[in-house]
Amino acid sequence: MFPGKEVVDKGLITARIKAAINPRGLAPIELLESWVRCSPAEAGVLFPSGKCYLWRQHPVHDFKNKLFEADADETRRFLMKRFSAERGDGMDVIVANESVSAIVIGNHDGELFIALEDPGASS
Repeated sequence: MFPGKEVVDKGLITARIKAAINPRGLAPIELLESWVRCSPAEAGVLFPSGKCYLWRQHPVHDFKNKLFEADADETRRFLMKRFSAERGDGMDVIVANESVSAIVIGNHDGELFIALEDPGASS
């Protein structure tokens, strides 16, 4: 289902991703409003090369969360194949490049969002 290999020791990486998504500690609704909706192709442009992380967010059980490491080509193919807002087909996942400077958030309805590096800067 996911490209790449599972990362067993995921604590530090997932903490970096969480911090990068909301560096200013915005309320959830403000944070969501700062994200920019995008297509799978637009999301793929953010991952031109290198290593990517795919963090599967289980909707109910945190112990089922998984982190995968994949190359950029695999990641772009995954986004194109697995996400379609028109079909309502997707999954709860966060995709980040290795430096965590590019982050895309997907949901189970097939929507993808680009998380801005500094959400407060868009106000």
